[in-house]
Amino acid sequence: MISSDELETFKKNCDHFISINSFFSTSLDKTQARSFLKSPEVTEKSEPILFQIDANPALVTNKQFADVSPYSEFPAESEVLFMIGSIFRLKTVKRSSDGQVWVVRMTLCSDDEHDLKQVIIDMKDHFLSREINLRTLAKLLWEMGKP
Repeated sequence: MISSDELETFKKNCDHFISINSFFSTSLDKTQARSFLKSPEVTEKSEPILFQIDANPALVTNKQFADVSPYSEFPAESEVLFMIGSIFRLKTVKRSSDGQVWVVRMTLCSDDEHDLKQVIIDMKDHFLSREINLRTLAKLLWEMGKP
């Protein structure tokens, strides 16, 4: 669940980068993920949301995520955990085919992504820092209060 305001922010920022400012617990099993949305916490100002994430371990080599289901008390959840500060490119925000949830499609970024490299270069030029990388970008976005 997210607030209606957060959902609007997602909608307005398609094809932009977003940083997650906490550990991000996900499931490989769509049915399992949807079961987490059946919560009594639904209010007029909250929206059910399902994140569909493309994360290729062959492309993202800086170990930003891991399948933790073998270590979980509930291995059937097929849990994948993303690190604090993971950066994603927001692709689309649409209603599911059944209209019950919002589906946010996004792709996990790597340090080598061309557009992200340019953002890092621009930040380095702006802040004159020698150590700007994916983590410092994530920290800056988090401090700015961006989604």
